[in-house]
Amino acid sequence: MNDPGSEIPRASSVFAIERPYRTALCYAAPLMTHRFASPPEIAVLVIDDEPDICAVVRDALEDEGYRVMCHTSGDTGLHTARKAPPDLVILDWRLAGDVTGAEVLEQLQSDGRTHGSPVLLLTAAPDIVEEQAILHAGRVELLGKPFELDELFNAVARLTQSPGELSA
Repeated sequence: MNDPGSEIPRASSVFAIERPYRTALCYAAPLMTHRFASPPEIAVLVIDDEPDICAVVRDALEDEGYRVMCHTSGDTGLHTARKAPPDLVILDWRLAGDVTGAEVLEQLQSDGRTHGSPVLLLTAAPDIVEEQAILHAGRVELLGKPFELDELFNAVARLTQSPGELSA
């Protein structure tokens, strides 16, 4: 018998991820083809210490045609980003571990290989992040947790558009 905590949530389900210091609630929407379907050459790197959130984001974006790689540590995510710079980084702002989300963002923006990659910050505390003025540095957007998959799709579509497409 499988451990119920190890199952990936299915479409139309609501699930909570509990940790001693925070709880994240996510919504899994029904599967659909999104109006911003992406060509398979767009690479997205997800860095989040919550494996369940990584799985939901990965599955949703792969269903839309994105190539997605997930890491649950900042160090590993940075190594991957430097080796093969992604078209978008989705980053947990409150990343646990040796390298925090703030440090990952700083290193991405200061590294010549990755400074052009847009970043979507996921956070359960959007007000705190907004106060830190990091949203003014490059193409960085914020998505509060919990989030609807449609919000994720729209943010990813905006951040992966070329500058010419943004003005259209």
